[in-house]
Amino acid sequence: MKLRQTERPPFSPRYWPGWLGIGCLWLLGKLPQRAGLALSAPLAGLLAVAMKSRRKIAERNIERCFPELDADEREDLIRRNFRALARMLLEIAWSWSASSRRIRRMGRVDGWERVERAQEAGDGVLLITAHLTCLEIGGRLIGETWSGASGIYRPLRSPVLEWYQN
Repeated sequence: MKLRQTERPPFSPRYWPGWLGIGCLWLLGKLPQRAGLALSAPLAGLLAVAMKSRRKIAERNIERCFPELDADEREDLIRRNFRALARMLLEIAWSWSASSRRIRRMGRVDGWERVERAQEAGDGVLLITAHLTCLEIGGRLIGETWSGASGIYRPLRSPVLEWYQN
């Protein structure tokens, strides 16, 4: 189902889990950063239990990539992976739910004068980043700085989450 940005997603029971997810993201997005980061360890444990298939994939991949590690070391890597996943979810919650003022306090854009000079000269600007940062917060920061910014992404499978994100 393709939704235009102005459309509201369906409210049928099929989409209720998505609405529950949005509610959770919204609540997490209202947490102060320190409180959210303090929740990342318990959230990571919950994710590891809830996402059994992803945990099995992580176990298999780590075992194949690091055969020299013993079971405890592999388990530590898996725990750290789910902790990073929990932090990513918190960052998504902040980027989708936080006010513009709060987003601007989370980071800064350095070197923006180069973009402005290129625009003044009539040149187009293409910003490229590796997927090593929180692209959600970075995208919001750039959007707060430059009204002409747009991004490319793969639409989400859930029309409810897709609507909320946009």
